[in-house]
Amino acid sequence: MVEEKKKHTSVGIAALVLGIVSIVLVFIPFTSSTISVAIAILAIIFGYMAKKHGDIYGLVGFILGIVTIVLAVISIIFITIFHIWINSWSPSSMSLPAP
Repeated sequence: MVEEKKKHTSVGIAALVLGIVSIVLVFIPFTSSTISVAIAILAIIFGYMAKKHGDIYGLVGFILGIVTIVLAVISIIFITIFHIWINSWSPSSMSLPAP
């Protein structure tokens, strides 16, 4: 039985590391989503380049980058909805009627 040696390129390893860092940053509160999205875009680019050479690490980095962008978009939507909901409570609508 002959084992096929799996090749891992440095670009694939970089994509994997960037994908892991981006997915961790998207879950940390009060960090900018732009940082995690920028790192995720790099993970997608590097992952695509490594995926063309058959590197499994590149594929995983590519997938993690896409998942990070989806999670960042969902969190931005929820934050926007929450912000609109909080601002809908105007002080004039919460005042008590005059006696």
